[in-house]
Amino acid sequence: MAATSNTTKSPVNPRTGRLSKSASLVVEAPPVIEITPGALSSQGAAAYVGRSAKTLSNLRAQGKGPRFFRAGRLNSRVYYLVKDLDAWLEEQAAASNGGA
Repeated sequence: MAATSNTTKSPVNPRTGRLSKSASLVVEAPPVIEITPGALSSQGAAAYVGRSAKTLSNLRAQGKGPRFFRAGRLNSRVYYLVKDLDAWLEEQAAASNGGA
């Protein structure tokens, strides 16, 4: 009786080091995890609420708009917490619906 081997043929051509044309490799992609940052820059916040950064700047100067805080060098950078942006968007939606 002849001995049989349980080895499988490698999909790589040993002469060229390339995958053979008949080889099919299945590669699973890692799961996608969305991470929402706790705070967004002015640009990020503007994109999040669908307004321009200049509009948010004008609202800040008028004392309107979403809550923000300053941080960074000389407290010159403006950031918005995502929860504050969500609350402001809810207020805007309620105000446009007559408070309903």
